[in-house]
Amino acid sequence: MPRNIYEQNLQTDFKQANKNQIENSKADFCNAANKCPRRDKYLSAKRMKPGATSSCSSNPSTRIPLTRIPLTRNNMNHLTLPSFSKNGHLNAVIEIPAGTNTKYEYDKQKLEFRPDVRDGKPRMIDFLSYPLNYGFIPSTKMDKQRGGDGDPLDVLVLAEHLPVGTVIEVKPIGLLLLKDLGELDNKVLAIPVDPAKRIIRATSWQAFQQDYSAARHLIEIFFMYYDGLGTMTVMGWSDEASALEEVKKWQLV
Repeated sequence: MPRNIYEQNLQTDFKQANKNQIENSKADFCNAANKCPRRDKYLSAKRMKPGATSSCSSNPSTRIPLTRIPLTRNNMNHLTLPSFSKNGHLNAVIEIPAGTNTKYEYDKQKLEFRPDVRDGKPRMIDFLSYPLNYGFIPSTKMDKQRGGDGDPLDVLVLAEHLPVGTVIEVKPIGLLLLKDLGELDNKVLAIPVDPAKRIIRATSWQAFQQDYSAARHLIEIFFMYYDGLGTMTVMGWSDEASALEEVKKWQLV
């Protein structure tokens, strides 16, 4: 029991602060659950039917269906953004954030980011999470007539988690040479132009080779195995000059 009015007020303030903290934590959890791409696990845990909405929102009109993640960006066509920014830096559009397993792709017709679908289900990588941010260089296309896969040139950005739909200026430091079932599927290895967003010190292929050879091997192993052994073939690596040449080779504008 409080011995005086000061202790009584102090205990009241503490209980209210603790209550607010709990309510804020519940709100954060519910918001994350509504947006979680792994909705099936969430639905199973909550014993809810597919297509249901979370009961956490007090306003039904603002509830987000668990079957959909709104990832449009003001109907901007990310494919037709310039390959290079006004500052002369390479642009990268992020589809798959580092540390995640849902394989998002940019829908060319709907102009939004959606999970890739395989066998009628959203595609989840049944392997380790992506070790880098995965995306594409806008205004590029690897023509099938020239041995490409028909998609924009891929880019791998060495940085912490970048949200889906991020457009970021990057500096190429290498080129990963790959074949996907016989088609060229090369990927530019890059770091953010902004030093504050970098996670490694290397700013060139030579420095990356010398100081981060283990990271290079991890990247190779990930792409060799993430979609099943034998799907992807690592042909080797090349330097930053080759990476820029690769961009210009497939550039549309």
